[in-house]
Amino acid sequence: MFKKPLASHKPWSPLKNSERRKLAEEIAKTFAVSTELARLLVPDGILTSRGITHLDESVTLYACHLTADLPAATPYDPLWFRIGKSSNDLLVPSVYTLLRYPALLSIIVTAPMVIDKLAEGADLFRPGVNTSCLRRLPPAYTEGTLVAVSSGDDSERPCAVGQLSATPEKLARAATGKVVITLHAEQDHLWMSGTQSEPQRIALPTLEAEAASLALDDSVQPEEVPEALTKEAAVEPAKMLPVELVDALLEQALCYAVVNTLPNKSQFPLSASVVYSAHILPARPAAHADHIAQIDVKRSSHKTLAKFLKAMAAKDLLTLKEMKPEALVLSINKDAAPLKELRPYKTMAKLTAQARASEAQEAKEEASASSISVTDVYKPHGQTVAFFEKTSRSKDPLTAAQARKALIDYVDKEKLIHPVDPKFISIDPLLGQTLLKSNENVDAIDRSDAIHRLLQHCQKMHRVQLLGGKTELRKGTPTTVKVEIKARQGRKVVSIITGLELYGFLPERVSSELQVACASSTSVDQVFGSKKGAMEVLVQGDQSKTISDYLEVQGLPKQLVEVIPLQRKKK
Repeated sequence: MFKKPLASHKPWSPLKNSERRKLAEEIAKTFAVSTELARLLVPDGILTSRGITHLDESVTLYACHLTADLPAATPYDPLWFRIGKSSNDLLVPSVYTLLRYPALLSIIVTAPMVIDKLAEGADLFRPGVNTSCLRRLPPAYTEGTLVAVSSGDDSERPCAVGQLSATPEKLARAATGKVVITLHAEQDHLWMSGTQSEPQRIALPTLEAEAASLALDDSVQPEEVPEALTKEAAVEPAKMLPVELVDALLEQALCYAVVNTLPNKSQFPLSASVVYSAHILPARPAAHADHIAQIDVKRSSHKTLAKFLKAMAAKDLLTLKEMKPEALVLSINKDAAPLKELRPYKTMAKLTAQARASEAQEAKEEASASSISVTDVYKPHGQTVAFFEKTSRSKDPLTAAQARKALIDYVDKEKLIHPVDPKFISIDPLLGQTLLKSNENVDAIDRSDAIHRLLQHCQKMHRVQLLGGKTELRKGTPTTVKVEIKARQGRKVVSIITGLELYGFLPERVSSELQVACASSTSVDQVFGSKKGAMEVLVQGDQSKTISDYLEVQGLPKQLVEVIPLQRKKK
């Protein structure tokens, strides 16, 4: 939506308090977060404006300064945008908002190289998506559900936001097609309209956003935590944890938080809900992960957060100030008696971090299998065979770095560094046979020249990793996929793609997906005059930019795409 600047944009105006409250209520309901968190996501001083995108779509923007005392000329950071003119239209968080609270949306992990393309308006396609991420999405998600996209380099940092193109089940089964329709990404024009700096995160963590709405007195009934957040099935009565055990585990979690995660004195007081959601809940023991939803103050003997903290204050773990609408934790006591019985254990926070690290690793591995790589290699040949048999004990192709290492190791082992100039290598009989021409008679050679000669005398090859992870060894230099722009009848032009089969692409599938991406008619035919099996994809119009972007998103490196522009006839 924002790969180009807005076509028009009205001046910013303050959002009325009543409208701000309505917006916070909408966020709380739509994204299943607490009222307190929703208010933090719509800060004081938020502004609004209307605009028209380059696609002629109406959009309402909400923005503000996220840091106090900024110069008046500092741009506002866009926090939310609404696609359409009606207040019932889709409300979307910006990347700035997702960076403030990454848990707002489920995250899909993709390869780092794909992220740049999203900012240019590309959608996220199936080959670049980690299957495990799709399988972890809640089954209730449908086409159009908002999700965030992150890079495998940092799976917890959202870089883009978009809508699912189908249900997670269908997407996980599919091998191709769109997964996320991109609405906004870091480095697009909406992002660039702000300060372009990463905002400070809100303290409330992932799973526990709903905890902020816990009743702090007996008169308020506790709400059910949404299934999409807890991912917990209904628990049968026979499997319920005893109330006494829930009490003990919550106290254990508080003790762990007091010792390990709660901040120093200068950052107190803290609200009761922040202490509970940001420190106690993540410190619950991972040994009870199967029943984690039951380790909740609502299922304890205390029933409310206020009563639980009051009981902990009686044990001298903390100092509590009871007030409306919410109690405050004024301080903690790291010398309290219950802390002496605390032993190290694995927390839910550590378990979640390990799961995310594992997911990021899976994303990298799957991205590798979903991308194409080409590596230059050199096969021992002719006069170099004897050298590599002695040094590497192999006739297999080597990379330039491996061949260089073999030469340097041999020189060091045989003590062939020139005594006068270390940049030179003394020539022994084996190196003479390997590096020198038949009519050459020298006793030393420059080290870099020696490496160059060694590679030159090998057979040049390249190793290709195809889509799906299959590897092939090929002679010579890599062949490019050609995108040639040709003239047809009159002033019409077409884009013809050849060489797709060399890297594992199915021409029929490419044709089908480019028909949508280019909004043009496409066809597949055999390349005229070529051997059987060589196919070409024809796309109406000069689509070289879209085709190049599509191939790169599919995993084909830029250097393997050769665009041949239209050859104009000389007058």
